[in-house]
Order: sequence, then C-alpha cells, then structure tokens
Amino acid sequence: MVTIYMMYAGPVIYVYGSMTSLLSDIIAHFVAPRRWVQLTVSAVFHCVFGLILYQVSLLAAVIFFLSDTIFSFIRKKPLTHSLTAASVLLPLGLWLAGWFYIHVTG
Repeated sequence: MVTIYMMYAGPVIYVYGSMTSLLSDIIAHFVAPRRWVQLTVSAVFHCVFGLILYQVSLLAAVIFFLSDTIFSFIRKKPLTHSLTAASVLLPLGLWLAGWFYIHVTG
C-alpha cells in the first residue's frame, strides 16, 4: 500500500517543491539586492511553503533549499528558470512511464 501511495504522492510532492522553490527564488531575486539577503529571503519562503504538511514537508523544503543553494554555488551562478522548470519533467516522465507500465502489464 505504501508503494502505491508513494507512486502517486512522490511526483506531486516533487512538482510542488520545484514550483515553490522557483517561486521562492524569483521573489528573493526581486526583493533583495545582495546575494546573502536573497539566500535569507529564499530560505524563509522555502520554509513558509514547506509548512503545508508541517514536519515532513518542512524537511523537504529545507532539502530543496539546500540543494538549490549547493547547485548554485557549484555552477558559480544562480539556477535559471528554464533549468528549474525542466527538472519538473523528470519525475513527471518517470511517473507516466511507471503508470503506463502498470496499466499495460496489469
């Protein structure tokens, strides 16, 4: 039962996290002029969006924030909107492929 639940909940959680992460970064970019203030504003918005399901989603929001921050420091520039939006396609594609496989094989 957990596998079936996660098959449908996992992609939804990932898509919600990606979209709110992108929104948090956009808001932080327009609100704050300096990079460290942008990181602080982005962290606050990640936590606010992560409060939807309290502890579990707050942990996921912190992980999203840390991964965004690490990727931006590794690349030496902020993540682009197109790269963040494209990252949503991977879990959706995997979910559709898994859904198709289950329905074809029965």
